[in-house]
Amino acid sequence: MILEKLKILEENNLIDAVARQHVINAGELLIRENVIAQLNDAEVFLTHLAMSFSREEDLNKVDEDINQQLVANSHYSEVVNLWNKIQEELAISLNPEEDDYMYMHLLALME
Repeated sequence: MILEKLKILEENNLIDAVARQHVINAGELLIRENVIAQLNDAEVFLTHLAMSFSREEDLNKVDEDINQQLVANSHYSEVVNLWNKIQEELAISLNPEEDDYMYMHLLALME
């Protein structure tokens, strides 16, 4: 399903081929790290990642209460490290305001 979504996003010029490949590579990294078993398991995270490549407007910051819940989660440092690893391996640097959203998605995958 995620591959079909990425194809539609690319066909409609919402992402380009490079962004599509980055998203697939991120999913494959999650598989290698045993976070997910298959790409479709991370569909929400991967869709958000895909759209973050083309986002032009500023993203609203995560609500402070939600941010505190993220930081208090026992997997928080693990997802921060995982998100940093994804960005490093893909050689990408997104708007830092995306980070908390990525943490939320990754935490959901780990629980």
